[in-house]
Amino acid sequence: MLSMKNRSSYTGGPLVRKKSISNDDVTSRFSSNVGLTELKHNSHKVTEYRAFIEGVTKSLKEIIERLNLHKSNAQLRNCVNVLDLFRRSKAIVFVGPICSGKTTTLKIVSNALHSAFKVRLRTSIVNTSTLTP
Repeated sequence: MLSMKNRSSYTGGPLVRKKSISNDDVTSRFSSNVGLTELKHNSHKVTEYRAFIEGVTKSLKEIIERLNLHKSNAQLRNCVNVLDLFRRSKAIVFVGPICSGKTTTLKIVSNALHSAFKVRLRTSIVNTSTLTP
């Protein structure tokens, strides 16, 4: 063991840096140890989801035009966010102030899903004043 005093006079040979690992090395090590089935599966899901979003976005634009609504990126983004929420849960609750676009968003999304994929949404409107004692 070298003491602090002898460290400056170390002559054991050149110091060697460890080789950095590239992304290709990591991928090859991962594929040899685990297999690429999960990676291929995830990339397939991403491709499938992008195709779904593209089809729904086209349908959303057609529905907005058919309902004679003002086309805005915010409304389209809200509709896509609602569809993303439907992927994660079975039910969604729209809460917000009067005339903020809750019902309109729901109409657009349900019509777009029906026209693109023949899917019908079941909706229930609940008046919150009836729930309070």
